[in-house]
Order: sequence, then structure tokens, then C-alpha cells
Amino acid sequence: MEPLRKSIAQSGMHDRLANSVNRRALKESPMPWYAWLILVVAIGSIVGGLMMLRDTANKIELTDEQRKRVAERNAEMDAKEAKDR
Repeated sequence: MEPLRKSIAQSGMHDRLANSVNRRALKESPMPWYAWLILVVAIGSIVGGLMMLRDTANKIELTDEQRKRVAERNAEMDAKEAKDR
């Protein structure tokens, strides 16, 4: 058996077999390239949209009177919900 191993190693057959196996493994992909492209574009669109939304959001400035009315309305709604239960 030893001479056979030596002759295979010397002939370079082992390298050719190993390279062909590696080439097949590289060619097989779980998804084609266009699926990856669509995935990247979709994720980029979502992230870009969220960043634009964050940048264009304006903080609402309320006067003290408006804050007081909002607090009163919230208290009324909480009381109404507690009564309905």
C-alpha cells in the first residue's frame, strides 16, 4: 500500500482532486447572487427610511396651558377606563 500512496502523492493527483472538490463547494451557494442583491437593497431601503424618518422628526413644543389640558384629558380617560372595568 505504501508505494501506491507515494505514487499518488508524486503524481499530483491528490492536489487535482482536492481542487476540484473545493471548486464545486465554491460554486454551490444557498442563494443566487440576485437574491443577495435584492436582500441588500431591501435592508438598505428599510434602514435608509428609518434614518430619514428620524432626521425629519420635529419635536412638538407645547405651552404650559396645552400640557395642562393634555394631563387633564389623560386623567379623565384613566378614570373612565377604571370605571368601565
